[in-house]
Amino acid sequence: MNRDLPPADPSGPRNSFNRSNPFDVKRLGKLARTLVVGLTVLMLGLAQPLAHADELDDRKKEIEAQLAQSKQDLHDYNQVAARAAAALEASQNELAAAESALRTAEQAETDAAEKDKQAAAALVIAQRELAAAKAAAAKAKDEVDKWMKTVGATVIQTQQQRTDLLGLAVLTTDTNMGSLNQRVQWSKTLMDSTQAKLDRLRALQFAADAAEQKATDAEADVAAKRAAAQRAYTEAQQARTASQQARDARAAAVVTNEQARATADAAVEEEKQNQAQLEAEGKDVAERIADRIAAQKAAEAKAKAEAAAKTKAEADAAERRAAAARAEAAKATAAKKAAADAKAKKAEEEAAAAKKKVATTSASNSNSSSSKSSSSSSSSKGFIYPSGAVITSSYGQRFHPILRYWKLHDGTDFGASCGTPIKAAAAGVVEERYYNAGYGNRLIIDHGSVNGRYVTTSYNHATRYIVSVGQRVSQGQTIGYVGSTGYSTGCHLHFMAWVNGSLVNPMTLY
Repeated sequence: MNRDLPPADPSGPRNSFNRSNPFDVKRLGKLARTLVVGLTVLMLGLAQPLAHADELDDRKKEIEAQLAQSKQDLHDYNQVAARAAAALEASQNELAAAESALRTAEQAETDAAEKDKQAAAALVIAQRELAAAKAAAAKAKDEVDKWMKTVGATVIQTQQQRTDLLGLAVLTTDTNMGSLNQRVQWSKTLMDSTQAKLDRLRALQFAADAAEQKATDAEADVAAKRAAAQRAYTEAQQARTASQQARDARAAAVVTNEQARATADAAVEEEKQNQAQLEAEGKDVAERIADRIAAQKAAEAKAKAEAAAKTKAEADAAERRAAAARAEAAKATAAKKAAADAKAKKAEEEAAAAKKKVATTSASNSNSSSSKSSSSSSSSKGFIYPSGAVITSSYGQRFHPILRYWKLHDGTDFGASCGTPIKAAAAGVVEERYYNAGYGNRLIIDHGSVNGRYVTTSYNHATRYIVSVGQRVSQGQTIGYVGSTGYSTGCHLHFMAWVNGSLVNPMTLY
């Protein structure tokens, strides 16, 4: 909105009685509020131009610090969803700051408009007072001019009457005392009248001078108020510009926030599907582990039964041979009794050895079949850490930053850099190796029965593995290298464990 101030005339003569148009207040219109998409939040420049910008910068740094601090906690989440959640939070803070800036700018605009209005009104009053002062000065000047003419005529007449020949005329003319007194009286009256007129003229001149000074002061006041009105008008224009910029910034923040919210909502839906897939994957793995344990137990039971049947058959055969030997010894003659006794004793020793073999074989079959992939080192020495890196996130419940609820973090995270070797926690057999959208490249090792517990471990997010399914690995053997595949925001190893088919805290193995 444009508005012209009353024109100043600094080059014209003082008291020129130039009647300029008064400050036009009615030309203040309503401001247009147009929402324009922008990316920069522009703050009000009159009072605190950088206050809200500083707040946004501080908030941005705070968010960046929070993201850096919680980066490890986001390891197992969708990177797109994590970024969308962070962007939404940032846009919400920017929108709040933009709205605050808009309120400040609009208040400043209102204050500036009121100040502008008051300055315009004061200028109008000053101009009216100036016009009145000039009119009064002009009237006083006219009065002085009129009296100047009257007094001038009187002075001329008086001067004409007051001559040096007056005394001579009195002596030479036929003038009596009464006529002389009359002339003196008339002369005195004329002088008194002239003096009165002079006094009146002096008074009028004083009044004219006062009116002139008042007009001069009024002109100075108008000039000052014109300058003040100009400043107020400029400030109002600046306030309107800043307010519009704040409205544009808020509009941009609204658009950004809406876009961020839409992206975040879509990411949340995607993350829900991802979490559902992870849960389904967890159930499938648990079922496969349970099937393997059941198969191992069935194999153990079958091996035990077969070993027991075989041992029993061997024992029965030995017993039969011993009985036959005893029967044969009974039939032998006395001469052959010693030889028969020796043979019977040997048969009894064989029977005892067969029974002992039954017990030994049973124990041996139990150990070997119940731990087809375990080793003495894993049962006697326990487990080792699969990585020497620091633990960045432990097993347990934690708050999901995208879905906004608590969920189980189903393993222990080691903050190793990409390419760091991954070690087998214990001896065992590689049962599974595949890629999963959530866990990325994962490897599952079956350690069999360790100290009476069936143990399975899983290694996730690797960049690659160097062992194959069915391969037996030893404790501490390098099986792959740390990566950031699947739902991962950074290089790390996600280590998981199952005991007797149930997911457990991997740290319970140590």
